[in-house]
Amino acid sequence: ALGELPERAPGLRDAEQRDRRVREATQKLRALILQADGEAELLALLESQVAGGLVEPLPGKSLGLSLDRRESPQGDILFVFNESWSPTQESLRFTRGGFDLTLWNPRTGEKKRLKKKVVGGDRVDLELEAAESFVLTLNRSE
Repeated sequence: ALGELPERAPGLRDAEQRDRRVREATQKLRALILQADGEAELLALLESQVAGGLVEPLPGKSLGLSLDRRESPQGDILFVFNESWSPTQESLRFTRGGFDLTLWNPRTGEKKRLKKKVVGGDRVDLELEAAESFVLTLNRSE
């Protein structure tokens, strides 16, 4: 939240009762939210709390695949789907690093290590058949 949380309800009718409900709701929310006093503090708070994506398309390109990312204590799991009925080739650029980038084929169970170490800016080229999917995993540590 940016600034102070409300303590009073607008209007005059049943003001005391409505103010009490607003204060009660604010107390419940206080434990769930992060509060910032100004724009600079809000920016710092967002940078510390919000994780960006793991991959992005190459500059000037759009992404023709669907991605769904999950985090685990060991690292990241990225589900990659070609939702079209045509084969596609895509290049993904990593926004941060990790270890043991592995491509898993959910249909066959086959896994293939693509890179031992990934740094931000590295790219991986993928070829997917129509309606095909893969799973990419990237560990946080060696």
